[in-house]
Amino acid sequence: MKHRRRNIVRRKNTTTGRRHSTSKKIALFILAVLAAMMVYGLIVIVLNRPEQNSFSAPVEVSSGITLPEEPVKRTLFYDRSGNPVFFDEKSGISATYHEEIDTLVFTKTAPGDGVIKRADRWVSITEDQRKKLKEIVFGDGISEIFAVEFDSFKHYDSLQTVVFRGDIEKIGDFAFSQSENLRTVRFEGKCHEIGRGAFVDCQSLTKDSINIPKGCDVAPDAFLRTALDVTSTNEEK
Repeated sequence: MKHRRRNIVRRKNTTTGRRHSTSKKIALFILAVLAAMMVYGLIVIVLNRPEQNSFSAPVEVSSGITLPEEPVKRTLFYDRSGNPVFFDEKSGISATYHEEIDTLVFTKTAPGDGVIKRADRWVSITEDQRKKLKEIVFGDGISEIFAVEFDSFKHYDSLQTVVFRGDIEKIGDFAFSQSENLRTVRFEGKCHEIGRGAFVDCQSLTKDSINIPKGCDVAPDAFLRTALDVTSTNEEK
């Protein structure tokens, strides 16, 4: 009898041990599956997360489908005074909007092509700020190949002053057109070319309100419908 009881106890212990072993294996398997699912989920989130500094604007195509443009690498941060600073990686140019004086300052702060192309696409000042903007300054350090491209600052109603502190390769076509209150354009360096219609319909400009550098190639219609005598300016070169 005693021998039988010992055998029964051993069998029970063996069965219980097997059950515990099986339970542990099942628990470990479930934990492994859950861990794998969590890792997979994190990978999916990372791969599908949009890059924080990438922005894209839609492009209309002839088929009627709207496709995104290639993302523009830009960064938004704030200076010590709390002013928003926008940095464009391709051009290497930073744009700081000083709201207290309604002034936008462009500065070459990193390697890049130094070309501003449609600044309104990457300098995200609000519509209210754009309407109040009084002065734009192109600061020191901007490279010679810098150019204000096609209608970058067209129709800025409150714009009164534009200052070029460095050498400018080109002010592009219609860059500042229809800025009716633009009264002062000051060059502190060289300017190689002013494109067609660059200041067309800037009705507040006069011959005394802009100092076009000698040797600058000015398009015949750069100052169309303004008081500036471009013909005599070109003859003085």
